[in-house]
Amino acid sequence: MSPSADLYNLVHALTASEKRYVRRVASLSGRDTSWLVLFDEINAQSAFDDEELRARLNNHPMLGNLSLAKKYTYNNVMRALRMYGTGRDIDSQLADHVENYKVLQSKGLHDQARVVLHRLRSEALSHDAFLKVFWTIVCEFGAGVHSTERAAIDHLTSFLAMQQDTLACMQNYTFTAGIYFKQRIILRHRPNARTTNEKAELTEIVSPLLNDPNFELLSDTARTFYNLALGDYWEAMGMPVKALPYYNTFVHEEVLDLPIGPFDSLHLAKFTNAMFFRLRNNITEGLADIITSLRKRVDVVSLTGSLPTIQVWRYERWIVFSVLLMNCEGRERDARALLASEQRTLNRVRPQMSKKIALQLQIAQIRTLYAVGETQEAAYLAEEIVNNEDTNAIEYTIALVGLLLVKYDLKAYDDLDLLLRSAKHHLGSRKHYHRSERAIVQGIGKLLRCTTTAERNSVRSELAATLTLIFADPAERTVCSAIDVLKWCGG
Repeated sequence: MSPSADLYNLVHALTASEKRYVRRVASLSGRDTSWLVLFDEINAQSAFDDEELRARLNNHPMLGNLSLAKKYTYNNVMRALRMYGTGRDIDSQLADHVENYKVLQSKGLHDQARVVLHRLRSEALSHDAFLKVFWTIVCEFGAGVHSTERAAIDHLTSFLAMQQDTLACMQNYTFTAGIYFKQRIILRHRPNARTTNEKAELTEIVSPLLNDPNFELLSDTARTFYNLALGDYWEAMGMPVKALPYYNTFVHEEVLDLPIGPFDSLHLAKFTNAMFFRLRNNITEGLADIITSLRKRVDVVSLTGSLPTIQVWRYERWIVFSVLLMNCEGRERDARALLASEQRTLNRVRPQMSKKIALQLQIAQIRTLYAVGETQEAAYLAEEIVNNEDTNAIEYTIALVGLLLVKYDLKAYDDLDLLLRSAKHHLGSRKHYHRSERAIVQGIGKLLRCTTTAERNSVRSELAATLTLIFADPAERTVCSAIDVLKWCGG
C-alpha cells in the first residue's frame, strides 16, 4: 500500500474524539500547523483519490513536496495518538515504567527509580513479560553492585535468586502452555475423543495436570492454560459438567475491558472459548447479560476506512454469540432479523474477521436460515464451507452433515447421491467416525431408497429414536449443530 493510502486509512480509522485531540495537540504544540490543512482535506474525502486531493489543495505551498507533507502529517497524527492513548495495552504500560525508571535514574533519584523498577517487575511477572523481568533484575543488580564488598556479595546472591525465580515462572508457563497447545492441535480437527485410543492419547497429554490437583501455578497465564487445558479435556471426553468449573472462570464482564496486545491477547481468547463451550452445550444461564454488555462496548462501526482490531474482535464475537444464543433458545426468527439488520456492518467487518469466528458464524447462519424456511440459502452457505474449507476441520464435517439434510429437503437427489458417497468416504477415512454421523449417513441412504411416504416416515422415526439415544452423549451433538436433526426427523 502506498504512503498516501496509508495516511488516508489512518485518518479515516480515527474516532471523532481522536480527531479533535489531533487538532488540539497541533494547536498547543507551538509548531507549524499547516499540515492540518492536509489532514482536514483527507478527512473530507469519501474515498482515497490523490488527484482529487491535489486539486483541493489548489496552490497550497505544500504541493511543492506533497510526499514529504504526507509523511510529516502521518508522523504528527501518530504522535498525537500515542499521547491520546490509542491502542495502549500492558506492553505500553510496561514501556512507560521503563522510560520513567531511566529518567529518575539519570537524575540521581535512585530511591524513586527503585520503586518504579519494583512496580515494573511485579507487573511484568503477572503478564509473563519475562524479558522485561530480566531487564529489571539486571538494572537492580547494576545499581547495587557498585557498593562495599559485603553489599556486593549480598546483592549478587539476591540477583541470582531472582533469576532462578523468574526461570521457574518461565518453566511453569511453558509447561502448562505446552500441554494446552498439544491438546488443542488434536482437538482442532477432532473436538471429541470417541475411541479408547483417542481418550488415552488426550489423557496422556493432560495427565500431569490430572495427577497433581495441587499443581503450583506461578503466573496468571499459567493458570489460564491450566483451566483451558482441563476444560477442553473434560469436554472432549464427553463430560461437560466436569468442564464447566474451568470455563466459568473466564465468563465475566471484566474481561471485556481488558487490553489486547502482545502480552494479553489470551484474555479475549479464553473468554471466547468459554462462551463457545457454554453455547455448544446449551448452558445459557447469564449469557444474555454478558452478550448485552459486550454490545455496549462495540462502537458504531464505520463503513469507511480501517477498523481498529479491538472493535472488530468485539463486534464479531457479539454477532456470533447473539445468533448462537438465539438458536439455542429456539428464536431463529429473531436471529434472522438480527442478521438482516446487521448485513451492511457484517459485510464491512467480514474481511477482518478471524477465520474461526467467521466459520462459527456461517454455521450459525445455516441453522438460522434453515429454521425460518430459507432452505436454498442455507444450502449455499453449507456448500461454500464444503467446497472451500480444510476437510480435516470440524467445521467441514458440521457443514457436510447439514448439507446432506438440506439437499434431501430440496429434492436434489442426484447431488445428494454424489454427496453421500463423498460423505461416506470422508467420514469413513477418519479414525473418529461419530455414531451420530454414521446414523445420519445410513438414514439418508435408506431415505433415498424409499418409494412411499409411509416408508419415509418410518425411516425418519427410526433415525430420530436412534439419535435420541446417541445424543445422551453430549459430544455427539457437536457434529449435528448446523441443523436441528431431531426436528428434521419429525418434518
